[in-house]
Amino acid sequence: MTKKKEEGLKLVSLLSKMAATISFSIGVLGIFAMMLLSVSERKREIGIKRAVGAKRRDILIQFLGESLFISLFGGIGGVVLGIIISLIIIISGLPLVINPIHLALAFFISISLGVLSGLYPAYLATSIEPLEVLKA
Repeated sequence: MTKKKEEGLKLVSLLSKMAATISFSIGVLGIFAMMLLSVSERKREIGIKRAVGAKRRDILIQFLGESLFISLFGGIGGVVLGIIISLIIIISGLPLVINPIHLALAFFISISLGVLSGLYPAYLATSIEPLEVLKA
């Protein structure tokens, strides 16, 4: 392989990694914002649940489950899109190796980051006091 081709492939690899980092960052911020909005809009519901006996742990699990669900579908969509783009690259004649370990790693990272981005909003949901919300 010529030196120019090697440099080109290194550049494409670097750009791919940058695109993945940007995509993960946007996903994390999106889930974080969505979960914060969800907590804000559902304060009354959370207050009622707490008033009838739901524990802070129950609320935490509910919101972490929601962020897991969102990130799970985002991860599946990302892997499917990555496979489609990879197949297009292969069909166009460029060399590409689809590594199943990289796919699994990307999926695991997306789910992990999604759940982590839901931690703070879930914590905020657990700190809602039923009496304060029901008074308003």
